[in-house]
Amino acid sequence: MLSFKFTQLCDLNTSPSLNGTRQTVARRANSICCENEFAFITHLRHPESQASRLARDGIISSIHSALDTISSVVEERPLPQSPTNTCYTNGVTTPQKRAHTVLKEFLEIVEGARVTLADHATREKLQDILHQVNDSSQDFTDSAYTSHEHREKIIQLGELVELIYRKSKMQANDCTVFCLAKLRKRNLEVSQITQHICFPIHLDKQKRVRHDDELDSAILKISRTIMELRKQLQSTAIGQAADIFRTNEDHVILTNIREAASSAEKGKLGKLSEKFHEHSDQVQDLCRLLSHITPSESLTVCLDMTGDNLRNLAPLVTYAASALLEYPSSKIAKENLDILVDTWEAIINDLSSYVKEMMEVSHGKINERRQYMSLPRPGKHGTTVKSLKPSRLDAEEQTNIAKSGLELKLLTSELDAEADRWSDQDNDIIRRARNLSSMAYAMHMFSSGQGSLRTTQDLFKQAEYFAEEGNKLFRCVRDTTFQAPDCQLRSDLVHLLDRVLSYCQQLLFITRTPATGKVATFNKVDSTIQDTKLLLTILIRILPLCNSLASQYHLPINRSPSLRSRPSHSNSSSIPSRETSGDETDSMGSSGNSDGSYKRAPFPMYRHKLLHNSHSLDRP
Repeated sequence: MLSFKFTQLCDLNTSPSLNGTRQTVARRANSICCENEFAFITHLRHPESQASRLARDGIISSIHSALDTISSVVEERPLPQSPTNTCYTNGVTTPQKRAHTVLKEFLEIVEGARVTLADHATREKLQDILHQVNDSSQDFTDSAYTSHEHREKIIQLGELVELIYRKSKMQANDCTVFCLAKLRKRNLEVSQITQHICFPIHLDKQKRVRHDDELDSAILKISRTIMELRKQLQSTAIGQAADIFRTNEDHVILTNIREAASSAEKGKLGKLSEKFHEHSDQVQDLCRLLSHITPSESLTVCLDMTGDNLRNLAPLVTYAASALLEYPSSKIAKENLDILVDTWEAIINDLSSYVKEMMEVSHGKINERRQYMSLPRPGKHGTTVKSLKPSRLDAEEQTNIAKSGLELKLLTSELDAEADRWSDQDNDIIRRARNLSSMAYAMHMFSSGQGSLRTTQDLFKQAEYFAEEGNKLFRCVRDTTFQAPDCQLRSDLVHLLDRVLSYCQQLLFITRTPATGKVATFNKVDSTIQDTKLLLTILIRILPLCNSLASQYHLPINRSPSLRSRPSHSNSSSIPSRETSGDETDSMGSSGNSDGSYKRAPFPMYRHKLLHNSHSLDRP
């Protein structure tokens, strides 16, 4: 109800910030309600437990926070600011500007100097914006998780920006003494320094000693330095994200916390809880840095709210673990910890998708974050889809899927090789065989987290197309076989064709059977890939037999000039944020969206494929 009402309200205003807010609140609403149920039941079962009471109070605080966000949207007030996104200046707390915004404004002012000739007002603006550049860059240099190399580069570029600004206001001698000494402290090469200060910029209107071409050159070098600083900030944040997703540390910690709480190991749980809070601080710091550099307003809102959700959720996980530690035989206490851990991993999964989308926006692949798909509306022609409990696959299941996908790729290569042996490449049998090979390869790409198939719903639709194309190939080969006289070759081919028809029907049955939940969806994905492999194996045997039969008896084969390869099924353009709104969940199972849909995250757990090379698979 919370997420549905909020979606209805946000339909009145589709600004990017509202889209990001809607998505985050909608995803958190159902999980909050589920957490609320288990937290209250745990407290009622164990009222003497202080940990269960603290967990209940934390859930209530999360509900109040979500309601405050909705109230801000309804009343058209600014969204509540996170403490980490505010700065304290002259006794006044104000929202801190993002580095991307500050650098963009700096470039606009510098470009405006072409018209104003860097008059006094322009230089005052440059001075103010330069302080903001230093403040926003300081979040990166002050981060305990920024590498020494990245920190030094950011400081060097920041000082170069300051140097250029000082050269625009001071005489050359005054500036050189100040800036060269400061830059040499950073071990900056002389060639790097002279690259930026070889042009003195005196733009005072009363002393117009420079021409327009020199001004253009100065502006170009300033812009180039700012762009270098922006790229360095992006590299720093993306590098931290890659390290977090690659190590998979939080999954290991949470698994150990579950085991320690269930086995009542108090000392071990205390150390793990402390380690988990340290990791939580690192992820929250990453959210703040990513928010600084993302060019998308909606992604900024999502990242800010993700950081807030993690900040509120981290202590709840430790409270729930402490409650289970006190009552290790309590089933409701164990379920309470499980739902909080699943929620944490769901949020991390969303964070990995935000990182990928931020990189796409930065590289110009998409102009803005895709529109969030509203929840299904109850009414005359449909009902609201019931949301699903967040779920996820373990490492062994993911490895099995990736292994099956690799075998699928090898089979497609064999099928292509058999098709290449035909002397006549322009007939229906070869064309449909190549269609099937192309579709099977797209399914292999899905198992490795790549390609146009984004969700399990895409995979099942592709498998359905695959089975239909297999039926068409069956009819083509059957028509050719009927023209041959009775012989052993024909008998073997007819026997194999019967198996093709059987596998196609079985694959269609599997893809059209609804699956709900992690286990059912995993079994459906696994069965789909296995049946596709069986069908390919039979086709690899059929092609050479059919080729021999057609060559031996000079059999004509139908030709369809209009036959073309069916493109891989992908509704990513019609499904915002690569989500699917059906009852079926993605095979990697992580975070459930408010509309019961799930989205991909890569192997080995819920890490993003752009951050490290590993076999991956969509997961909810």
